[in-house]
Amino acid sequence: MKHTKILIVGLVILSITGCAKRHLYSDKQFLLGTVVEVISPYQEAANIAFKEIKRVENIFSIFIEDSALSHLNKTGFLNNNFEVAFLIEKSKKFYELTGKKFDITVGPLARIWKEAIGDNNVPDDAEIKRALRLVGFDKIYIDKKRGNIKFRDRGMGVDLGGIAKGYAVDCAVKELKRKGIDSAIINAGGDIYCLGSKFDRPWQLGLQHPRKKNKLFETLKLRDLAVVTSGDYQQYLESETKRYSHIIDPKTGYPVEGDVISVTVVAKDTLTADAVATCVFLLGKEKGIEVFKDYSGVERIIVITRDDVQ
Repeated sequence: MKHTKILIVGLVILSITGCAKRHLYSDKQFLLGTVVEVISPYQEAANIAFKEIKRVENIFSIFIEDSALSHLNKTGFLNNNFEVAFLIEKSKKFYELTGKKFDITVGPLARIWKEAIGDNNVPDDAEIKRALRLVGFDKIYIDKKRGNIKFRDRGMGVDLGGIAKGYAVDCAVKELKRKGIDSAIINAGGDIYCLGSKFDRPWQLGLQHPRKKNKLFETLKLRDLAVVTSGDYQQYLESETKRYSHIIDPKTGYPVEGDVISVTVVAKDTLTADAVATCVFLLGKEKGIEVFKDYSGVERIIVITRDDVQ
């Protein structure tokens, strides 16, 4: 079996330098399990964004022991947390739109496959079947008025990886705006928001070819828009005969198998772009575009299939 490979960036920021009199500041921190980069003419922008993203990470990261989401997954309940309740409710809308394909209750399955990717071993089928019994959005009780969440079955767990990173970027953008910052780009491992413009010109991003690491197949010019790419090349396990993506099908318990290898979504906010990219990957090209072509906030969907790269 081949070694596990990980690529986390499907979008490349182009032309970040300005003329000598108009300087761009750039800083990076490791947050949300990835490298977060902030570029802006304002030197203070990075620290403002990092502080807000860290705040959100402390709520939603399953890798932080005392986070709200970790508490929910350990105990099966969480009280008076309106941000977690909000994001679970948002996830429920995408769950319904995708015919139960976008399901955050794949937490037990996600844990199994993350370990498999790390160990470079395909999980046992019996282990997958046991975890599948804990999957289903109908097993979550949400009290929106009180911000309470409760699991119906012991051993359940939610994984907000398909939506929380986008939410964190949006929170950082709101904080930048609140502090008077009107020009910046935040790149959280491929979840990108382009705030304002770069010296009166749009920010430019190159879309990386999903199978050719150093090749760009399109350039996007964006102002006040988000762009997110989801693909089977970002994190995957590869055996001698098969590639397993990091996106789990909640109906089978196994990574998605379909014609799509890359989805890029341009939207008015990063949460929407993040979730829709994952949804289209789960649904496949035709069904995904059909469901989301007129979805509020979505500006553009770019899908690359296996046939496109042959």
